[in-house]
Amino acid sequence: MKNLLWVMRTTLRAALWRSTTAERSVSVFPVLVFATLAMASEAARQYLTADSPPAFSIYGVNSIVATMAVFVAVTLLFVSQDRAIVLARLACLIVLLEWTVIAASRLPFEFRSLVPEMWTASDKVIFVWLIVMVWWIGAVVAILRGAGVGPYQSPVFRAFWLSVVAGAGVTGSL
Repeated sequence: MKNLLWVMRTTLRAALWRSTTAERSVSVFPVLVFATLAMASEAARQYLTADSPPAFSIYGVNSIVATMAVFVAVTLLFVSQDRAIVLARLACLIVLLEWTVIAASRLPFEFRSLVPEMWTASDKVIFVWLIVMVWWIGAVVAILRGAGVGPYQSPVFRAFWLSVVAGAGVTGSL
């Protein structure tokens, strides 16, 4: 239980782009807990943000499990030490991101511009997507630095390519 709370605390610090060193090791249990929570959060996001009436499909569960498997495999390619800590923190970060997306989709907010002719609907989506990607890469950099990836191993490039390759792998598995 202490490890779960510690992983959540360090992940929240990483979400603010503050790294926390891995002063303790974790077993595979927190990784499994947060990976399961991440998959449940993804299913909840798909259910709660669907435009059409939601319906259960076993293929949705299969794609969520495949997505997590691809993400874990790609992450292990980019991390050489403290793999369990990094996987647990990244899965916890996915949970945070999924519930933030759910909350943002439920807010009665409309993005308005002073120059409405300048922004199209797709421009707004791209703008929000870029903001989320910059935040995500910064949080992953904080997680990698906390796991002992030093500056000579370029955690910024690792975080960027981890996000790109995992995104491409996840998109390809759907």
